[in-house]
Amino acid sequence: MMDWRPMLATPVPAPFDSPTYAFEVKWDGIRCLSRMENGRARFFSRTGRDITSQFPELQDIGQAVNLRSAVLDGEICVFEAGVPSFHRVQRRNLLTSAAAVQRAKASYPAVYVVFDLLHADGRDLLSVPWQDRRAALESAWRGDTDHTALSRAVLQRGRDLYAACINRGLEGVVAKRLDSPYVPGRRTRYWLKVRREQELDCVIGGYVPRGALDFRSLALGLYRRPGEGELIYVGNVGTGFAAETRAGIMRRLLPLRTAVPPFAVAGMAPPPKGTQWVLPRLVARVGYFELTPSGQLRHPVFRGLRDDKEPRECVLPPVQTAESLQEEQ
Repeated sequence: MMDWRPMLATPVPAPFDSPTYAFEVKWDGIRCLSRMENGRARFFSRTGRDITSQFPELQDIGQAVNLRSAVLDGEICVFEAGVPSFHRVQRRNLLTSAAAVQRAKASYPAVYVVFDLLHADGRDLLSVPWQDRRAALESAWRGDTDHTALSRAVLQRGRDLYAACINRGLEGVVAKRLDSPYVPGRRTRYWLKVRREQELDCVIGGYVPRGALDFRSLALGLYRRPGEGELIYVGNVGTGFAAETRAGIMRRLLPLRTAVPPFAVAGMAPPPKGTQWVLPRLVARVGYFELTPSGQLRHPVFRGLRDDKEPRECVLPPVQTAESLQEEQ
């Protein structure tokens, strides 16, 4: 039975050049596997949630791929001025009514950016090296459509691609070993990612109230290891919220309130006095400059909620370099 979870990349601090890697744009959207059969497709988030109905325009994928059946890996993006907007695509992902989906589809259309082929007309490609999977994907590609696009890849010159991405306001690059198999559901060192700024997905463990229906900041935490360990407090984020975003977050926080602190370890700087604790159920994407020696986020900025990620996946980042990761391969 096939494992349908997407393969993940390991973050590294700086771009690099290498003849053993291909480099692609890191698209800022919703990671998604699509299962296509006879020109129709269903789309599944990282957590396995069927999000097909949220993005009906993506059904033109059958015009782009010359295969009867396929499993594809890619990113659903909503573009603004040529740059993916994580905020816009997350708003699309949260819609439930058909009428709202149709309105959003007209105002903020989505594009499925495809970058891997895992299954093709009955053939399992998971163990096939990346360069051969890529060749099969390009061979099956009829051409981009209004809502389906092929992510381009370049060889060796990772630094140049990274610089071009930063100049365009894109998120960064992903480096993929040419001989990489596809390892479902795991964050491997075959794939490395370099972001324009550091980002973390953190668990919301509380908030500092501003009146009864608003907050000043969110208290954030990370686990030591995926799926286990204690939730460690890493700071509060109080910037980056639009007014409509604050109201939506507050509506989701209110039913999660609890008298029990979710943080087992407070670190050198405890949460602010007066924090209202919540059950650790929501995940926030946060941009930041660095994680200080005391374990606190420096200059955190709220980027959005991650409804496609489980809280137990949010872990403290390792201290690594791109060179050390390559040497360990």
